[in-house]
Order: sequence, then C-alpha cells, then structure tokens
Amino acid sequence: MTLLDQLFNKMNVNTHIIQTTPLSGGQINDAYHVKTTGGDYFLKYNANVAPDFFAFERDGLERIKATDTIKVPDVYGITDDALLLEWIDSGHHPQASHQFGEQLATLHSIQQANYGLDRDGYIGELHQPNTLTTNWLDYYKNDRLIPQRDLGIKLRRLSGLRLKRLDDCLLRLDQYIDPAPGASLLHGDLWHGNYLSTKAGTPVLIDPAICFGDRDFELAYTELFGGFDQDFYDAYYSILPQRDNYPDVLPLYQLFYLLVHLNIFGERYGPHVDRILKHYSRM
Repeated sequence: MTLLDQLFNKMNVNTHIIQTTPLSGGQINDAYHVKTTGGDYFLKYNANVAPDFFAFERDGLERIKATDTIKVPDVYGITDDALLLEWIDSGHHPQASHQFGEQLATLHSIQQANYGLDRDGYIGELHQPNTLTTNWLDYYKNDRLIPQRDLGIKLRRLSGLRLKRLDDCLLRLDQYIDPAPGASLLHGDLWHGNYLSTKAGTPVLIDPAICFGDRDFELAYTELFGGFDQDFYDAYYSILPQRDNYPDVLPLYQLFYLLVHLNIFGERYGPHVDRILKHYSRM
C-alpha cells in the first residue's frame, strides 16, 4: 500500500486512486493533484509539522466558509501530516478580481469584540501566538511583531542597528496604530499566491492564517508583493472606503510580513526591513 493509500485510509476516504501528480510552487508542504474514481482532490503532505498544523488550516477554511462570503476549498480529510481538499480547477477570468474585492470587503465587515483568536496558529511553518484582547495595538505588538523579533534574534537575522531600530519602532507604534480600528475577520496570509479563481470566475481563498484584526493589516500585505489589480482595490473601497491614516500604517503592517520572510528565507528580505525601520525609528 502506498503512502497516499495509507493517508486516504486514515481519512476514511473510500475511493480508488487513479493518478497522482506532484505540484510545484509550494514553499512548505508537498502537494499533489490526486485523480480518483470518486473525483479529483488536492493533497498537502508534510511529515515534519506540528500535530495541529493542518488542523489550524482546516479551522480557518471552515470559519471562512461559514461566513458565506468567499469560496474556499472543501475539506475532505485530515491527519497530523496531511490535508485533503477539494480540487480547484483554476483559471483567469476578467471579472474575478472585481468580485473578489467586493467579497473580501464583505468578509472584513464580519467583526467581533476581541482582536486575535481563540487558538494559536501558524504563518508559513512558524508558530504564531494568538491572544484575545480588546486592544489591537497590544495584539499587533505582542502577538505579531515581538515573536518575530525574538525569533530573528535567535536566528541571527536581527542584531546591531537593525535590532535597535526595531525596538525603537515598537516603542513608537502608538503614534501610528489605532488601538481600536475594528476586529475584522482576516485571512491572515493574503498574498497573491493564496488567491485563485475558477475558470468560471469565482474567487477562491486558500491557505488561511486567520485572526480578527485591523482590515488594513490585510490590505497592506496585498500591496507588498503585487498581484492584485486596481479593479480589486476599487471594488473593495466601494464597500469599505480607505481610511485617512492608511498610508502611514501600511509600511508598519508590511513590516510584520517582511520579518516573517526574513526569518524563513533569509537576508534577501533584510534591506526591505531596514528601509521601514529607518523611516519610523529615531536612529
């Protein structure tokens, strides 16, 4: 019995595998397009992750699905080291971007009283703490930036002037970040690689790292590596208009994701971090 057969048995998925095709592009997990007698599936596999790694992803997908705002892949099975999902036959559709902007704004309109989440999670393969709090500034500082700071010191990505500037920025966050901007449901890892559309033009979100937070935190990441066109932003802002302070907080929100990339991928992201720190620190 092959590994995939064993995984399907553990997941109680009763079907016969016809063909398995490895997929490229995943930075963390092995990924496969699995054709079976019962249909097509997308399988993610990683034997080296924490036992709750895929459970957190499943939880995020199910919470977004429950909002009935944006399509996500259905979850068909899970083990500690694998996740079996609906296969999305993706393609490019000219109307998908506009629809996605509207749908993301609708998702962000779903709010709760507390920032954070009721469980810890992951960003990439990195553990990500979550605390429920009524103060977004505290959450962003203590559950997002400081854990990446501490990991960066451990990995020797942060030291010297870079570290001093980061610590100074942490002391000055309250000059820019609103402690109560509204706790919106966020995808949490929304770069262009985690957005698809079906060939019929239905937007699809994948690989969430959900939390409740400032919607501008999500939007800032969409602008970091590109991939989202003006139709997307026009549609989004037609429902949730851009706030006046967005240009000021955008780099500070991108700082978190750049620290994550610095810690995972190394020094090629260092200059991007340094530019933000130099602008916001007094050093």
